[in-house]
Formats: sequence, structure tokens, C-alpha cells
Amino acid sequence: NIPQLVWMANLEGEMNYHNQNWLTYTGFTTESLKAGGWAAITHPEDLSLIQENWQQSVQTLVPLSVTIRLKKGADHTYRWFMVKAIPMNSQQGESMQWFGTCTDIHDQKETEETLSRSQKNLKDFLENSNIGLHWVNGEGIVIWANKAEYEMLGYTRSEYIDQPIANFHADADVIGDILYRLSHKELLVDYPARLLCKDGTIKEVMINSSVLWEEDQFVHTRCLTRDVTMQKQAERKLREKNNTLQQVNQQLLAINNQLDTFVYVASHDLKTPIANLEGLLAYLTRSISKEVLAEENIQRSFDYISASILKLKSTVHNLSDITVLQKKLESPADVEQINLPDLVTEIIEEIHTLIRETQAVIQTDFKGDTTLCFSKASLKSILYNLISNSIKYRDPQRIPHLRIYAERKGANLMLVIADNGLGFPENTQAKVFTLFKRFHTHVEGTGMGLYIVKKIIDHAGGSITLDSKTGVGTTFTIYLPV
Repeated sequence: NIPQLVWMANLEGEMNYHNQNWLTYTGFTTESLKAGGWAAITHPEDLSLIQENWQQSVQTLVPLSVTIRLKKGADHTYRWFMVKAIPMNSQQGESMQWFGTCTDIHDQKETEETLSRSQKNLKDFLENSNIGLHWVNGEGIVIWANKAEYEMLGYTRSEYIDQPIANFHADADVIGDILYRLSHKELLVDYPARLLCKDGTIKEVMINSSVLWEEDQFVHTRCLTRDVTMQKQAERKLREKNNTLQQVNQQLLAINNQLDTFVYVASHDLKTPIANLEGLLAYLTRSISKEVLAEENIQRSFDYISASILKLKSTVHNLSDITVLQKKLESPADVEQINLPDLVTEIIEEIHTLIRETQAVIQTDFKGDTTLCFSKASLKSILYNLISNSIKYRDPQRIPHLRIYAERKGANLMLVIADNGLGFPENTQAKVFTLFKRFHTHVEGTGMGLYIVKKIIDHAGGSITLDSKTGVGTTFTIYLPV
């Protein structure tokens, strides 16, 4: 009734008994097993092993112990068994026959093989990892290292292992601190160090390490070494570029301040001569007789001089406005919570005369929460310029129609102002936001409005784009941080 497969054989090795477990497992009878022997039930790869060992045991009377695979008769699969046999002696001490057992160890064998494969895979992973790994014992000697570790520094395995770890550190105080911390059971995470390569160069690394302790005894460290040399070099270059950029920015700011000062002084100093020119022109107009002024050439000359003075005066005024705008942008803005629909309504009321005269139609569509934190004066300047321009530069062949649309887009407010006006030719659209650029001269203007709009939006960290087609209209799309 024992669970093993039990069998007996004579001194010549011929089997003469099998218990019921054996017969049930193999599916053979005792007679067929006698005829076939081990060959009938043993895996082909294990047959020579059992035959050779069994023959040797029979000849020398040395107990048999071997692990082989035996075929299961029910499904013809093979399972691992531990086969053991001993010679049995008579009362007189003479060997009479063999007594053997086959114990099923298949599950154990599979577990061992799975564990062996796992250990092999782990060893292969550690040995061939692209990150350096090493162990250091309590005396500071490298007792194991993977390929990535020693090849990172240009050494061979024999040149690295069994050497003091301090030999490979550029800074003695650093490795001293590392070993001290580890010996006091600290866990090191991204500890910066510099390692010496065989060719004399330096590798900058980050070390992560802990210690394997057994019964409070320091066995060895478990260190991971990550090469960050290129990263550190890139960081240093980035810092150098940032420093250079800061210096350039400071120089540009100084130049801008100088230009602002020049523009302010120039516009201020030009006001008096312009006023003098206006006075002289008025004096000449009064001094010359009506008959002389009536002459065509004289009148045309006076008109030209007057127009030139007005243009010069307007240019000086615009330069002054730009300086004021720049100063406002550089100063902290009075930011407040603004309700966009209310501000649009306020602007529409201010230009109601222009709207009535042109019969302009303005359609608004505000979806969801359209409030934002912004300088009211700056936002009003943006909206006023875009809305009034859409009406001023209308197509004379049709009634101006504007659509003002707004909704939240993530962390921004998207504002769209679309019209059916004259539009911009495609080859001019890249210059629309340039200072003093004008593309429709039949309407009075300075060429500053869109420049100011973009300047304010850019300073606030937003963006503005346009989509325009001549004879169809223009759509401005603005994104402002809320």
C-alpha cells in the first residue's frame, strides 16, 4: 500500500515483481515488463543512464540511485522519478535479490528547473544590464561587478574585481563618506560621485546603494552606478548659455531703455520746432495777399507744407504713444477680474455713432465662463482696435457684419473676432502687426493699432493669429491666459 512504485529483481537484474501502483502507472503487466525491461517505460534520453547505472549496481552490488523520466501508460506522458534499489541479504548474509522503489518527484523537479531558469535569467540580467552594478564587502573590496560597471571605466573584469573600491574614486572624501554611511545602515539614493577611468578621464555618476546584513554582520553592498557624465556636461553648457542669454538680455534691455529715452527726447524736442513751423506757416498765410495765395502754384506749395507738418506732427505723436505703451507694459499692470461680455457691450456703446452710420451688425456668442484676470485698459485697447477696425475697413459693397465669439480652452480664453470686410492680400498678412504698416489708405490711420494689439497680447503670454481673404473678410483668433 505504499505510494511508491515498488519492484524486485534477481541478482542478474531481471525484474520479477511489480506492485499494483507500478502496474497502474505504466499500464503494463508484470510479464510484459519482464520482457521489455527499462526500455519499455523509460524516456529515450534517460535510457542509457538507467541501463548503465543498473548494470553497474548489479555487477558491484552497490545500491542504485538515479533520476529518470518514466512513461505514464494512461496518456503516454513522462514524469520524473527517483529510482532507488538495494540488494537484500539472507540471514546468512548472502545477497539474494534486489528491492527497488520509484518515487514521483515530477513536481519537485519542475519547481527546481523553474527556479534554476529564474536564477539563470536573473544572473544574465545582472551581468548584461546596461547599468553598472557591483558589490563591495566590509573591507571596501569589490567582490563582484557586472560588465557595464567595469567597462564603463575602461577596465577588464580582473582589473576591477578584488580591488579596493577607493582606487576607482577621484575623491577620497566622497568614497569615505559613502562607506561610512552604508556601514551605519543608511540608504544612498542618487549620491553624486566622480569615478576614475583607466585612461585617466573622469566619469560623473549617481550611486544608489544599500547593504546586505546577516545577523547584524556587514555582508556586502548592493550598488547601482548610473553614468550621468553627458547629462552633467549638457547641464553645464545649458547654464553657460543661460548666463550668456541673461547677459544679452540685459544688454538688450539697456539698448531698449536707451532707445526709449532717445524716442522720448526726440519726440519732446521736435514738438517745439514743429510748433514754430506751424506758427511760421500761419504767419506767412496772413502776411501774403489773397491775390498771391490764390495763385495755383503758391496754394499747392502751402498745402504741401501744411500736409508735411501734419504728417511730422502725427509721427512724433505716435512715437510718444509707443514710448508710453512700452512703459506701461514694463510696469506692474492693475489686473482685475473682467467680464468679457460686459466689456464688449461697453465698447459697442462707445462706438455707437460709427455703428449707426455704417449700419454695422454685431453678433456676440459667449459660451460658458468668459471671465479672465487682465488689465482692463489693455484688454479694452485690444477689443476697441479690432472691433473699430472691422467696421472702418468695411467692404463698401455690403453692410459690415461682425461676429465676436469666446469660450474657455484649457487654461486660456479663446476670443474670435470675424468680419466680412476688405480683408488682407495673402502676401501682406505676415506684416499686418508691423509698426506703421498700412494696407488700406482710403481710411485715416496711423499703422499702430494692430502693432499695439499684438504687443499687449505677447506681453501677457498670449497669442494672436489671423485668417484673411481679400473680398471675403478677416478672422482674428486670440488666446489669453485666464
